Amino acid sequence: MRLQWFFERLSNARYSSNVEDALPLLASLGKNAFVFLDHDLHWRDAAGHKPGSGLRVAHFLAKSGFKGRVVIHSVNEQGAAEMKHCLPHAELHPFGTFEIEIN
Repeated sequence: MRLQWFFERLSNARYSSNVEDALPLLASLGKNAFVFLDHDLHWRDAAGHKPGSGLRVAHFLAKSGFKGRVVIHSVNEQGAAEMKHCLPHAELHPFGTFEIEIN
C-alpha cells in the first residue's frame, strides 16, 4: 500500500524493502537526494533492532555524511525516534500524516 502511494506521486522513485539492497542504492544517489525512511522494513523489525531495520539505514546515512532531505515516515514511534537521533536533520512524519507536492 505504501509503495503504491509513493509511486502514484513520485513515478521515478526507487525503493528497497531490505537493508542489503538499500545501502548500495543510497550510496549511488549522492549526498543531496530526497529519502523516505521507514523503521520496520519487515514485520519482525518492529520488535527491536533487527538487522533489517531502517535504523541500520539511518546509521549508514549518518556515517556517510548524507546532507539530502530525509523524511522518516515510520509509525513505529520508538524506532522513528532512534532514527531521528542518528539523523538530527531528518523530518518525522508518520505515514498518512503528510502529502507530497510535485512542482
